[in-house]
Amino acid sequence: MGVRRGRTSRRRLLLMLGAPLVLAGTGFGVASALTGDEDPRHEIHTSLEPLNERFAEYTGELAEAHWQAYDIDDRGDRLTVPSPDHRIRVVGVARLRTGGAVKAMDGGATFFTATPKALPDRLKPYLPTDAQWLRSAHFDKLVAETDTEGPGGSEVCFDPQRDLMYFDLLSVG
Repeated sequence: MGVRRGRTSRRRLLLMLGAPLVLAGTGFGVASALTGDEDPRHEIHTSLEPLNERFAEYTGELAEAHWQAYDIDDRGDRLTVPSPDHRIRVVGVARLRTGGAVKAMDGGATFFTATPKALPDRLKPYLPTDAQWLRSAHFDKLVAETDTEGPGGSEVCFDPQRDLMYFDLLSVG
């Protein structure tokens, strides 16, 4: 009798090794390693609907986006007590429809040259290195759900030449 390889044998191995650990509360890391599942905190989203809810009023409908959303207090350790105050970071790059950046910047606010905050590694391919970013503290406050002052505050930058928007928002859930 030959050894079967592939998904079926991996599933059996997971059941033999992972199931008791899951019941003990420590199996998430083992199960992820055996199944190849990624940590959901690093998943790249491309859906536009949740972003359009936040930005369309100011920029018009988005054309394309690559973004992540995760609880910044969650370190992936399933043995810790969850925080009652979830701070969700929503960070990414969006391509706006033609004229979207100009529309967003046409509100009388003062925009200044800016350098976006550190982008998560998996999103870096979507952020052009030669973009000419402009930012307004007033616009940041318009789209933020939390106080934008101090470390960890929200920011939105625009490259009007490319109709790009970089966003890094902090929401309290």
